[in-house]
Amino acid sequence: MLADEITHNLRETRNQAIIRAQATQSMVEVGLQSKGISYGRIRVNPDGSVDPSQLEGVDEDLRVRPFFHHGGTISIREFVVGAFNGEMGLEVFDPNLARASAGERIVTPAGMVLDGALDAIETPPAVSERDDRI
Repeated sequence: MLADEITHNLRETRNQAIIRAQATQSMVEVGLQSKGISYGRIRVNPDGSVDPSQLEGVDEDLRVRPFFHHGGTISIREFVVGAFNGEMGLEVFDPNLARASAGERIVTPAGMVLDGALDAIETPPAVSERDDRI
C-alpha cells in the first residue's frame, strides 16, 4: 500500500505540472518527492509532454514497484498469483486481476488500485470461462 500511495502522489504531482504548463504555456520543472523520498525531477512542456530524463529510482510511468529487484509486479496479489503458478504449478483464478489486466480500474478490498489503463498488470494464468464479469 505504501508503494501505491507514493505512486499516486508522484502521478498527482506530474498531473498538476501538466495542467500548470498548459495553462501558462511555458515549461514547468518540478521535483518528485513522496514520504520524504526524492525521485528526481521532471520537465513538462507547454504541449503536456513530459521529459523524464532526470527521474531517479522510478520508471517513466511513475509506478513504484516493491516486488522483485526488477520491479515486475506492483501488488502482493499479482505477486502471489504469479508465484503460485511459477513456483508451484498452481493456477489461481483472480477475477480482479483478470479485469485489471484487460484494462479496467479495480480497487481491491484493501484499497489497492489496480488500473490496467495506467499500469501493466500481468494476466493471471487461470481465466474462468464461466465468469461473465470479465
